[in-house]
Amino acid sequence: MKKYLLEVNHKPNKDGKHTLFLRISENRKMVRIALGYSIELKYFNKKSHSLRSGCPNASIIQEKFKLKKEELEKFELDSNKRGQIISLNVLKGLATESKYHNFYEYAEKQIARWRKTKSVNHVKHVESVIENLKLYANNKDLNFEDFSIPFLKDLEAHYVDSGNKSGTVRNKLKNLRTIFLEAEEERLISMEANPFRRFKMPKFFQEKKEKLSIEEIKSIIALEIPVFSPLWHVRNAFLFAFYNAGIRVSDVIMLRWESIKGERLVYKMKKNQKWCDLNLRKEAWDILENYMREDIKPSDFVFPFFKNNVEYKDKYFLELQLSSKTAQINERLKKIAKLAEIEKNLSFHIARHSFASIAMKNISIDKVSSLLNHSSIKITENYLASLGQEEKDKALNEALNF
Repeated sequence: MKKYLLEVNHKPNKDGKHTLFLRISENRKMVRIALGYSIELKYFNKKSHSLRSGCPNASIIQEKFKLKKEELEKFELDSNKRGQIISLNVLKGLATESKYHNFYEYAEKQIARWRKTKSVNHVKHVESVIENLKLYANNKDLNFEDFSIPFLKDLEAHYVDSGNKSGTVRNKLKNLRTIFLEAEEERLISMEANPFRRFKMPKFFQEKKEKLSIEEIKSIIALEIPVFSPLWHVRNAFLFAFYNAGIRVSDVIMLRWESIKGERLVYKMKKNQKWCDLNLRKEAWDILENYMREDIKPSDFVFPFFKNNVEYKDKYFLELQLSSKTAQINERLKKIAKLAEIEKNLSFHIARHSFASIAMKNISIDKVSSLLNHSSIKITENYLASLGQEEKDKALNEALNF
């Protein structure tokens, strides 16, 4: 029966500290596996082979020792069930092999793959999480085995202490977890070595959504902004979205004249690929008339955020441009909010929140959900089957009755 103990090297390193090992022994033979940590000798209890109180990183070291021990014991047990006898050297090789699996190197490979398969925003988020992690770890290289339950708990606390909201903290950890799951799927690490299998993800608490009142919408409408200026175009796009049940910013940026069919707006939503068919209110028509020209082509963009002579078929290029334009639009909306004396963090998505909030005062929740295409709500899904186009048009007019 193999015995596993925490051991310290009695010979000090150059910094005066002593390297910690996992020692495996059997029949008076032994192997040692470095755990990647060094401590002052005063923190090691020789009799109990344990760390004394006050030892820096004690919980992380103990967790790492425990996980490594459990991983090797399970490997040996599974091998024995198959009739295989595992030597000390085989266990040592198994234990030390993962140290070459640098987390950052693997993350970069995964990000390179996601650039071809995921959205630009997803890639940007993951890149941001990795850069933030490097700062947190003082630019020290991290291997997969450096991640433990205490490490993740400390990282979560760091995110919270840095002012991140609950949803942001959860998403950052989920991005890291995805990388671990990919590495596990490729058998770079074992299930036992994946701390996210045991780590309890933080709860998500719904944050209060910003929205504008009718008075604040009216104050934006009343602003005197130079015609055809960047702020003027952004104000028009924001109000057009509001008048049309809160069209998402990506759909407004990509909106082409071919989507204007008579007195209706018919377009396919980028987010869920569902068709949206709305009756254009007079206020929306008034905005469109500012952009009508004799030489307009059906394929031309309605708002001047994208250029008509540029090809946007490449998915990555399109996502990159949408991300850039959205950031630019939101920056200009903040200037508009300041001009209108609105003390809220105005962004384009608030047009959607504002529509829902104002509409709720005039029509039922299921009609609001229908106009917003919130098919994830079960009651709305059942209602959509019976709500006709004429009823939707009526609901939109009733919703913005102010």
